[in-house]
Amino acid sequence: MENLEYYRAEIDKIDTELISLMEKRMDVAKHIGEVKLKSGMQVLDEKRERKVLESRMEKVTEKEYEGVIEEFFVKVMALSRSVQQRLIDSHNMKRVLSGRAAYQGVDGGYGSIAASKIFGENIYNVKTFENVFEEVLSDNADYGVLPMENSTTGSITDVLDMLMQHEVYIVGETAIKVEHNLLVLPEAEIDDIKEVYSHEQGFFQCKEFLKDKNWNLNSVVNTAVGAKSVAESCDKTRAAIASKRAAALYNLKVLKDGINSGKANATRFVIIAKTPQLSEGATRAAVAFSVPHVSGALVSALEIFAKHKVNLLKLESRPVIDRMGEYRFFAELEGNINDENMTNAIKELNKYATSYKYLGNFKKI
Repeated sequence: MENLEYYRAEIDKIDTELISLMEKRMDVAKHIGEVKLKSGMQVLDEKRERKVLESRMEKVTEKEYEGVIEEFFVKVMALSRSVQQRLIDSHNMKRVLSGRAAYQGVDGGYGSIAASKIFGENIYNVKTFENVFEEVLSDNADYGVLPMENSTTGSITDVLDMLMQHEVYIVGETAIKVEHNLLVLPEAEIDDIKEVYSHEQGFFQCKEFLKDKNWNLNSVVNTAVGAKSVAESCDKTRAAIASKRAAALYNLKVLKDGINSGKANATRFVIIAKTPQLSEGATRAAVAFSVPHVSGALVSALEIFAKHKVNLLKLESRPVIDRMGEYRFFAELEGNINDENMTNAIKELNKYATSYKYLGNFKKI
């Protein structure tokens, strides 16, 4: 019995060491899961697991234990995958966006309209696009709502640049129909107007209406900010280009409605969060990448999408700060990152690109 107790004590010591080592291994597996989550990678990598198993078996010195040790590592890797999958599932459970959201501008702007469409009254405003990112990154806001592009004027390049610079992810998108209106004080008429206030995008989208007007155009950070400033000025020589909601909020008169050039004009807004969330039925993925500074490098990158039959929905180049002649590319792809073709395309792009960032897989809300 003495020998039995001795060996049992030895087993207890070994088990204690194994528990400590398993805890360390699972912690590392969790960190790997976080990387996979942020990179849009699938949990299972069969080639990697085969290599790991082969390398472990090469270290076995007692051949009679080969089968037992192989079974042990197969089980350990399966347990590591389960830890990673639980981590990813905990994020993917957030299928309905609920929480507090920040938007840029003031109430009555199209940003506030987009934010209230999704989050109801649980929204608040900040001054700049950069402030929206700061609120999300500091956990003051669960989400941020930002304009991505307009059907008439194209991409909002400031937002694109910030998406690539900050550690945030796109978790949803929505489109808001844009109808710009000429707003004035209740007693004002068109002959009184000398100055107009709006966002520069508002002016551009209404350029046909404005082209024969001898008015001073003053850019502000948000269309509704312009409307609010006109109301507060009590100056009937001032007008604003903004929404009818802004007119109602700030007691302004709609002097001319629908003055934007494109009658099907719409702005696409994205919802950002600090962590990626894969919504059910996600159909659009976003990535940012740069390519080697050699001839044909971008073509080679695009061929990766064609090779894996992934449809490229959007591609835009943005200059790399302080590196003249170098560019980073923002791309949107059609599909779900759990689809094999999308997974393989992203994995190959990640290997080929000189820099790569996964920006989210999302759907229209």
